[in-house]
Amino acid sequence: MLVEKFTPFAGNDTTIVKGEHIYFYATGGSQYTWTPATNLSDTTIPNPVGYFPDTGRFAYNVHVVSSFGCIGDARIRVYVVGQPAFFIPTAFTPNGDGRNDIFKPTTIGYSSLNYFRIYNRWGELIYNSHTLEVGWDGTYGGKPVEMGTYYWLLSTIDRNGTVEKYKGDVTLIR
Repeated sequence: MLVEKFTPFAGNDTTIVKGEHIYFYATGGSQYTWTPATNLSDTTIPNPVGYFPDTGRFAYNVHVVSSFGCIGDARIRVYVVGQPAFFIPTAFTPNGDGRNDIFKPTTIGYSSLNYFRIYNRWGELIYNSHTLEVGWDGTYGGKPVEMGTYYWLLSTIDRNGTVEKYKGDVTLIR
């Protein structure tokens, strides 16, 4: 007797800016039914598009049927905010414990990153990135930097094409 591994998944909870689309990607089966239908392009496919013209909190359930007839449900929440925003921590601890090891901004509603730069107290550039996915691990030249305060510059492009620049500092704790 064959036992099917069946794990329905609706996607990760997410936050977007009003007026944006979100692309859902459910997995785990061969038939899908999304409820409620509010703001969704299609409720019978694994990957409907959601359009959210206003702010709010939305919860969706996807009912999944596998090719062997197993059934299950998964849930996803969508939080819709009024304007783009970013969060950047004021400290991090790159000690390898898997928690707070990487320093990077979390953004909502920005289309791209021009740069994310980190400088030491002497103004030396020690980290430079053009993507939000990676982040700084507290090293320079492959070696851990000392505990202390570091300075960052961030330049983003919002969804309307406007360049925005921010600066601040972060404390590295070992």
